[in-house]
Amino acid sequence: MVYALAAMMDKENPTNEILISAREFLDFINNHSGEKWTDIYGLTSDIFDHLNKNPILIKESRKKDFIKINWLSSLGVVQGNIRARFSTEIAEYFLYRQGLPYTKLLWDLRPYKSNFTARLLDLFQKYHIKDSGITDFEFDYDLEELKLFFGVHEKYERFFDFEKRVLEVTRAELEENDSVPYWFSYDKIKQGRNISAIRFTVYVRPQILLDLVPDLKALGSGDNRQATIFDAQREMTFSENQKKLFSK
Repeated sequence: MVYALAAMMDKENPTNEILISAREFLDFINNHSGEKWTDIYGLTSDIFDHLNKNPILIKESRKKDFIKINWLSSLGVVQGNIRARFSTEIAEYFLYRQGLPYTKLLWDLRPYKSNFTARLLDLFQKYHIKDSGITDFEFDYDLEELKLFFGVHEKYERFFDFEKRVLEVTRAELEENDSVPYWFSYDKIKQGRNISAIRFTVYVRPQILLDLVPDLKALGSGDNRQATIFDAQREMTFSENQKKLFSK
């Protein structure tokens, strides 16, 4: 839902109300989630409650101070349309406004086995210089900050559990899924006897990135109209490989 709304956000007025056809959204979710939803009222109610229970946590590195921000100020269904607004704080902080690409890529909407996988792909896109032509890159990430990024800082205190249930699960999934542009390996960086950071080595499948370029075009034709995630299925012409990727 968040990605769908982000794709349709008016970047000049990001707190404006956003409308999505309830029927088209249900069709889209049912075609991509592997589940069959019929009650759009119950679905949007559950989504709103879930988002309120999982706010954005903004925290400076190595400091205890933090602030939590709710995603949406409103969400509901009126006359066949889903109607929603991002909260003011999210609109100001929102990644779309920072020019980062991953709120606009349709492949981010694909379901993954692990709910940590899409988050990790977000992180890889942050560190990947898209037009560099490189096929691999490396970066270090503080372990405690990484746990916070995944929202498991209070759940997996032992590194063994974090590695088994987050790092290894996402590593295996990305390595096996050849329709995703990234996969990775990692090393543990120690400070004394304790693990302090993770060094990610990320490998790029450049052809996948190239084949996904039409996804960006599908979200808008360059004019100022609000883009819709459903336009792609109606208006774009894809190659056979692009159709394969898009259907996934």
